[in-house]
Amino acid sequence: MTRAVDQRRGSLAGASAPLVPCLECAVAGNPAIASYASAGGRAKARRRITLDHVRAELRLDSPEAIRAGLQLVQQWTACGMLTGTAANAAVRAGEVALKALEASTTFEAIEALRGDLAELRAERDALAQQVEQLQLAARKTA
Repeated sequence: MTRAVDQRRGSLAGASAPLVPCLECAVAGNPAIASYASAGGRAKARRRITLDHVRAELRLDSPEAIRAGLQLVQQWTACGMLTGTAANAAVRAGEVALKALEASTTFEAIEALRGDLAELRAERDALAQQVEQLQLAARKTA
């Protein structure tokens, strides 16, 4: 393969520039290039990931487990065991599970605060009655 290269700047030029072979072509090529080309950019699994394997490895029951699972998905994708599409789906599932856990935790905290608020209101009302009784007693003695 040859490209038109401007000799002074090393950049591509118009058709008037002399044709010189590019550096990649001048160096002996990779003899296994055909095997890379046949992959077509798709992830090739060295080991097949099964549903049982995914269920055992990817838990969605705590933020720490989700974080660890996302790191595992990243590693699987980097070594070609998952396609980008499958990795994106797994990441999205982790995000949704994390949001659900956060919502559940928030709901539990709100319910606990509602209980505390009810107790504090009852205590306030009891103290208000005691203050009222003490004021009535003070007026009677005065």
